[in-house]
Amino acid sequence: MLALSATFDRVSWGTMALCEIVIPYFQRKPGILGRVLTAVSRQTFQDFRVIIVDDASPSPPELEVAPLDADMRAKIAIVKRENGGASAARNTGLDNLSDDARFVALLDSDDIWTPDHLERAVATLSGGPARDLYWDQIKPSEQEDQRDFAPTRAIAPAALSATDEAGLSRVDNMFDLMCGPWWRHLHLSIFVMSRPLADAVRFNTTLKYSEDFDFFIDCAEHAREVYCSDAYGVEIGDGLNIWKSLKTDDYNYCLEKFCFMTACKRILGFERVSAKQAQDVRTAIQICREQFYWSQSKRTKQRRGPDVMLWLRWMLRDPALFRSSLEILLKRSPTGGNTPPPAY
Repeated sequence: MLALSATFDRVSWGTMALCEIVIPYFQRKPGILGRVLTAVSRQTFQDFRVIIVDDASPSPPELEVAPLDADMRAKIAIVKRENGGASAARNTGLDNLSDDARFVALLDSDDIWTPDHLERAVATLSGGPARDLYWDQIKPSEQEDQRDFAPTRAIAPAALSATDEAGLSRVDNMFDLMCGPWWRHLHLSIFVMSRPLADAVRFNTTLKYSEDFDFFIDCAEHAREVYCSDAYGVEIGDGLNIWKSLKTDDYNYCLEKFCFMTACKRILGFERVSAKQAQDVRTAIQICREQFYWSQSKRTKQRRGPDVMLWLRWMLRDPALFRSSLEILLKRSPTGGNTPPPAY
């Protein structure tokens, strides 16, 4: 096992592997990462290495790695860095990929892969030189709403084309997924990329929220061929999750709307985006404006005051917020002005 500082030099390995797995790590409770690594060690595809990026975690990753068998420990490198958030940690992992890795898998430090996830992904991406991106499906727990984890085929059938491989579809235009509500069914832990795509994309460290959505946009821009499987690939874990306790009048709720709006505006700049897709994105931005307005209105009624600096940031990035707020006040909003908050 290697322990390195975040110098952004690539990890030096003594062995070669076809796939490298990037895991950003920040957890307060021990035991979570250990379960994830145990599941990784049981993959039916074993030609992999793991880069754990320790983002100054209160619970050190070394404690999670130590109980693993020697063969698994030899496949793991720990890269240490100052705390910078999950996006910066993932970028550190991508910057530390070895030269021989052909495929790159992303995995959060509390999510559990199904045993055949990597085998399916590598087999799919090995099927042609232009195959850049693969994902499979999220397996919901019994406590979660099944509708929040509907398979890609069920939520966006028009965006897919059948292939000769059972249960595998080609995504004809990934922007069909990014320009509607369907993107929320995607998850970083089900993404496996070709090396050229992994070298072309990075996470936006200026976004505290919606950084995964922004990363999906990068993938939609750069990926040549995209495939998705009907099979389950991951069970979502129970690590740190601010959304479980977030209220619609919280500052972080409003900040998420700002970050999502910022990412949405990127889509409008791509030539590949159709008029219909652009209209869907504009509708999503309008909904964000209204959700932000109602959240700030609630804060004002509670005598907590609006988030003035966030208002100013939004107005600089999206001056149409002013018009949207007036339309709500005058009851002339194009959506009726009663947009409910989204389900996370």
